[in-house]
Amino acid sequence: MVDESMRRRVAEAIARGKLPARLPRKSWAGQGSGGICAFCEKPITAEQLENEFPDSENPTRTYHLHLRCWTVCESALAANSIEAEPSLLAVPDGSYSPADECSFGEKST
Repeated sequence: MVDESMRRRVAEAIARGKLPARLPRKSWAGQGSGGICAFCEKPITAEQLENEFPDSENPTRTYHLHLRCWTVCESALAANSIEAEPSLLAVPDGSYSPADECSFGEKST
């Protein structure tokens, strides 16, 4: 669960242009590449897990985040009801499903 101070940090990062205001359509995770985390601004080492995703509004920009930083940001974005891309919905196991294939609950608005 993300507390209010984390939500505030995510909102500030969005306001500064460090993070997008919407959840991405797709993302990848893997071994750290040595880049700088868009959220905490610390290096992502090869010993750490990294989440990477493209900016939906600027395809030449890619975000890199520690897996833990990504989890915080994703939770804060979802909790603040910032609209996710309509083609994907979170499913109970934490992954994503195409919205028209989701077998539980209603589609997000």
